[in-house]
Amino acid sequence: MTTDGEEVLHMSDEQEEPTIESKLSPSALAVVQSLQSIEDGVGLDLFQTSSESERLFMMVNTYRGSLYEDLKERLTDVIKLGYIRFISQPDVLREVEALWSYNASRLSKTELSALESVLKKPDANLSELADLSDMTYAQCRRAMQRLKDSKVFSVEGLLNLQKLGLERILLILENPSLVLSGPYIYKTLIVDGATTFAFLVAAIPSIHIDDFLVLMPSLRNVASSVTAWHLSEGHPRFSPHHFSYNRPDWKPNLFHFRLLLRNSDEPLILGELPSQSRTKVTMAPSDLKIIDHMTRNFDATTHEIMESTGLSESTIFRRRIQIIENEYVLPRARIDIPLLNERVIAVLDSESAGEVINAWNFLPLTYISRIDRITDGRNGESKVLLLTSVPAGSGGEILQVLGEEVSFVNEWMAHVVSTGRDEHIPILSMFDTRLDGWKWDLRFFDLRALSVVRSECTPHTTPFDLA
Repeated sequence: MTTDGEEVLHMSDEQEEPTIESKLSPSALAVVQSLQSIEDGVGLDLFQTSSESERLFMMVNTYRGSLYEDLKERLTDVIKLGYIRFISQPDVLREVEALWSYNASRLSKTELSALESVLKKPDANLSELADLSDMTYAQCRRAMQRLKDSKVFSVEGLLNLQKLGLERILLILENPSLVLSGPYIYKTLIVDGATTFAFLVAAIPSIHIDDFLVLMPSLRNVASSVTAWHLSEGHPRFSPHHFSYNRPDWKPNLFHFRLLLRNSDEPLILGELPSQSRTKVTMAPSDLKIIDHMTRNFDATTHEIMESTGLSESTIFRRRIQIIENEYVLPRARIDIPLLNERVIAVLDSESAGEVINAWNFLPLTYISRIDRITDGRNGESKVLLLTSVPAGSGGEILQVLGEEVSFVNEWMAHVVSTGRDEHIPILSMFDTRLDGWKWDLRFFDLRALSVVRSECTPHTTPFDLA
């Protein structure tokens, strides 16, 4: 293959090794050529779906250095090892993703500082973030722009359940053969192992909580244990302390984690839960369309909302201001560092939480929430739910340290999450604007085989923030 008369993608003739292009399938070669074309500013007419080409453009444009050159080097190295018959398009795309994931996870000091600040105040403007991060406005603007371009950082809209007459319920099923599904169940985490767990997060209309709990006896017939809990909104947290500029990677320092566990032994004091709002909510169909878009992109422009909803500019401008003033949707920072792709979940009583929470907060990405039991006649039992995102392989090491340092006298459990599914609450289809309330029917819910639910999950869609 030649470009401007110069031969590319070949091994040195002196080595008499096979050329790279001789080992690539036609579609794989097209991907490699497209990387070079994008870097050179040449247009593409390659992929069947726009999502593939859009992602490729994003990866090339946000890559530090040359993605094309690094891929070429990777292909050269693997062919030198010998015995390679051919390399397919999925093989090449997988390597492109791996190279980009590593590259995108290598954050600068300004980017790390910006992420830490924006999670503390997701609705802050650039001037406020610059002050919080101790950076100049220009430094903060550049850092945030790159984080947004690479999709490491985004702002989604979080439905304010208390304002909308919903309650967040967590179901924990132990060794289930069947799993509950339905439109109000929007997050799933599955733990495989000696004991299988399914964690299901649902947003249930407040006036129908008792109706929903009627399903519990049926669930107990298909699982060895089922418990239902009120789940608080919780909050995500980012810590740059374990990032190493020398390696660079995000592997937690287990020695530091162990020592922090030993330094914390005060029980966590849990306060009273806020009372649930029973205020009637009135929304127009246009409100639902705008809110649905805002849950995916809180900072969407009026033009972007116009394109997806078909509403007029004046309607969007007027109604979005009202939606924000009513606090129906709140900004929620979302951080997605590609190398932090393994989840660890822990449920602890207040004694154990007091031992763990300080050390947990030093892990790269963490989520902390409170859960309150609402079944089995044990109302009032409160626990702490913790989640963290760590590099692949670090989850098991964290569990080992927890097992060695946290007292088994107290009640706690921790597991590496195998897979999961993260969706949005379907407000567009489930809120009835004529009745000013949420649609409800127990027939909305169904029991499906765990294997089927697992097949719909992927490690890449495993939720981190359960709100």
